[in-house]
Amino acid sequence: MFNQLKLRILAVGMALVLPTAGWGEVNFAQKPLAAGGGVEPNLMFMLDDSGSMRWGFMPDELMSDRDLGNCVSYVAYGGDEYCAMNVGDRSQLLSPTYNKLYYNPDVTYEPPLKADGTSYPDSDFYSAPINGFDNNSAEVNLNTSYRAIMDDYYYYGDWNDNTIYGFTVSPDAGPVQAFYLDWTEGCSDPESFSCYTQVAITDDPGRQNFANWFSYYRTREMAAKSGIGTVFSNPELSTDFRLGWGEINQGKHTVDGADVRGVIAGVRPFEDVKTEFLSWLYGGNADGSTPLQRALEGAGKYYENSDRAWLDDPSQSKSTTNVERECRLSATML
Repeated sequence: MFNQLKLRILAVGMALVLPTAGWGEVNFAQKPLAAGGGVEPNLMFMLDDSGSMRWGFMPDELMSDRDLGNCVSYVAYGGDEYCAMNVGDRSQLLSPTYNKLYYNPDVTYEPPLKADGTSYPDSDFYSAPINGFDNNSAEVNLNTSYRAIMDDYYYYGDWNDNTIYGFTVSPDAGPVQAFYLDWTEGCSDPESFSCYTQVAITDDPGRQNFANWFSYYRTREMAAKSGIGTVFSNPELSTDFRLGWGEINQGKHTVDGADVRGVIAGVRPFEDVKTEFLSWLYGGNADGSTPLQRALEGAGKYYENSDRAWLDDPSQSKSTTNVERECRLSATML
């Protein structure tokens, strides 16, 4: 009796599982339900365009005093003017052991990718662009005229009773061959020049690597552009998402019907806006404060107050054929 009952239960279970005449093919979702199924997600990319992104050092603690004191000289360099400083107690700025942005011979600095997946050109060691993203950039001969640019607007020094903003660092504050400082393990004073060995860049592979670093990775902003741009330009990156973008110092204006801060462009299919996004990214110039929370709030207000962020076609108005999808995943990247 018990065995017969089990057989009947098994038969009913099979009837529920197996298709019967007239049933269509069962298609199981290939994505987790939590991923929104076939609905393309929204990504709002928010760039830090604060002035500190122009610095050539990281972390902040490497420079504690904004006032540099007296400039050794006042120099025109790469199309700008700077307070030229000797290395002195600033050796940490010129060593990759402490300054995580400075040239590191153990890192290969590849030119970033363009929207079509091809690379920017290798920089030329003998005429390296100050800004590799700008075709009209001033150039520097890194073999004879190198100075380490650490800041171009914030830190200041005195030169003949004039305040000079921005500074470079180099031995004797002069133009030299491209170099880095190699830290002597176990030395007690990381600020002292005596704890380092000055290493000139003399081999061809090293010169190419240094030139690429100088033109594409030298500052926080340049490193961010190169890294972010290369990720979004990668041909293997899925295009199954919608992208919007902004920067933290963008003031309030209207985007896709929402009055928001931070957001510059509302979400659109990534494939449609890839070139425009990368042109904006590579062409930007950092300048401003650091209102991170306000920018994130702006992205949230965009999602909250813009109907278009949720429509099948965000470039068009809502209609019976262009409906909202409440299940659409929406995120912000800062």
